[in-house]
Amino acid sequence: MGSVQAEKNTGGIEITGNVIGNGLQCQADLPAPVGGGNAAEQEQGQCVAL
Repeated sequence: MGSVQAEKNTGGIEITGNVIGNGLQCQADLPAPVGGGNAAEQEQGQCVAL
């Protein structure tokens, strides 16, 4: 399984209900991503609370 990266998005992004084999990484998104219910080995940056 792979990783998911969200970087430098504008206008908002929702990340909800995903199973991610490696990392979920978010940085420099304005506004910060929203969502929840994600399962990942590692959550980093703005995705830590998702």
